[in-house]
Amino acid sequence: MRNRAISSARTGIFILIALAAGLFTAISRAEELEFETLQTKYDETLKSAAAEYEALVLKLNHGYQAALERLKGTLGREGRLEEAGLVLKEIDDLKAKNPPLVMPLAADRRLRELRQKREKALASYAKAHNDKVEKLAKKYIAALDQRKRSLTRSGEIREALKYEEEIKRATALLEAQQKRVGPAKLKGKIVKGDVATPSRGAKATGATNAWKMVDGDGKGNPASNHSGHYAWSQWPCKFLIDLGDLYQIGRLRLHLFDLDGRTYKYRLYVSDNKSEWRIVSDRSEKGVSGWQESEFQPLDVRFIRIEGLHNTVNEDFHVLELEAFCPKK
Repeated sequence: MRNRAISSARTGIFILIALAAGLFTAISRAEELEFETLQTKYDETLKSAAAEYEALVLKLNHGYQAALERLKGTLGREGRLEEAGLVLKEIDDLKAKNPPLVMPLAADRRLRELRQKREKALASYAKAHNDKVEKLAKKYIAALDQRKRSLTRSGEIREALKYEEEIKRATALLEAQQKRVGPAKLKGKIVKGDVATPSRGAKATGATNAWKMVDGDGKGNPASNHSGHYAWSQWPCKFLIDLGDLYQIGRLRLHLFDLDGRTYKYRLYVSDNKSEWRIVSDRSEKGVSGWQESEFQPLDVRFIRIEGLHNTVNEDFHVLELEAFCPKK
């Protein structure tokens, strides 16, 4: 009798353990489903907000392109080929989704006004979108945090950690979103004089005698064009200048070999992080030589890239000097 009672008690305990295990599994699965539902709903809401923003930008770009086409025709009829070429470049970049050419200060007033109107609208759309995403994210993160705290207090640490990781993901997504579409504020220094010099910490790479580009000897003396007094490499090539610090740059001067009738083709890019580049001068169509100057709306710049594309005389691309200047305070 005693053995039977013990056996019966053990059986009862096993049944209770099995029931408890089943209940725990059911609770865990319910918790997992709740987490997945919450996450999926948030991701879908973000996608919907992004699609709404992109539709607005697409409509704006269509209108901008149509206005640019009309301006190009007007400038052509006025016989202003160079200004019409800048408008054409703007249209081509828009179609190709390339970063726009930084607006030269000498660009036609109507092109400048059209660009400013578009940029103002983009900034407005970006702010509204960021505000919406931030509101959604804060609400989502608050819900996650509340559930994480509840699970922690009840001892469900594994599940609580899952919510903690999702909070980190949501926070990172929000920060990336704000950086991607938010308005940029310039953070670079503003100083007087050429900042692409050794005394400022500038360094150049990518060419033989690369240091010659930033040695500060940019007075334009033709004698400095002699062999050994310039940086060079076979084209196509890329020369990189690191200014050594972040500056607000609004003007670049580039000195190309000019002792004979040869001409060069090139492009100039600037960046604040060496991964995202903006073109500030495009001389890929018409050859030039000597001093070339590019003025544009100030940008945060630490890195400058020269893309040497062609030389009418030989296979080398020659740069005597590059100078970079901040705008006046």
